[in-house]
Amino acid sequence: MRLIIPKENKQAKAAKSVVDKLKRSSSLFAYAIKDFEYFEGKVENYYALREEAWEAWHEYNKIRNRLIEAIERL
Repeated sequence: MRLIIPKENKQAKAAKSVVDKLKRSSSLFAYAIKDFEYFEGKVENYYALREEAWEAWHEYNKIRNRLIEAIERL
C-alpha cells in the first residue's frame, strides 16, 4: 500500500471536487431543459430552442468527459 503525501491528497481532493461539479452541472443543465417543456406553446421558437439546448448539453458532456479523462490520467 502506498502512502499518500499531503500534496497528492490535495490534488486528489481537488480532482474529485472538479469531477463532482462537472457532473452536477451536467445534471442541472439537463433538468433545466426538461423543465423547459412547461413553456411549450408559450415561447416563440420553442422546438428550435429546446433542440439547441439539447445540442449544447451534448457538447458540454463531450467536453466534460475529456476534462474528466485528463484528470484521471494525472
